[in-house]
Amino acid sequence: MLLGLVAVRRSTSPAGEVQYGRPFGLVVLGELVLLFLGLKLLRLVQAPPELNVAWISFVMGLHFVAFGRLWHDPGMAVVGLIQMLLGVGGLTVAATAAVVWVPC
Repeated sequence: MLLGLVAVRRSTSPAGEVQYGRPFGLVVLGELVLLFLGLKLLRLVQAPPELNVAWISFVMGLHFVAFGRLWHDPGMAVVGLIQMLLGVGGLTVAATAAVVWVPC
């Protein structure tokens, strides 16, 4: 992933809008930090491993929402919102006795 960020420093769409660059890098960096810290925190509090999948889903949804806003693509933001809601649902289910329904 880091090599991809280095290789694609700045790219433009056919309309001339910047697709990659500093905002893209900040979103990816934020995503990596949230994933790492969230998974580390879940391990520290000895949460069930099923919570990892739900957390990753939530962060990836947030990633798509951020890119949807960055690239002015409401479709991508909607997909991200749906994925975030699925992650919240997984976190909610995993906090109950129904934790066996969440994949690990």
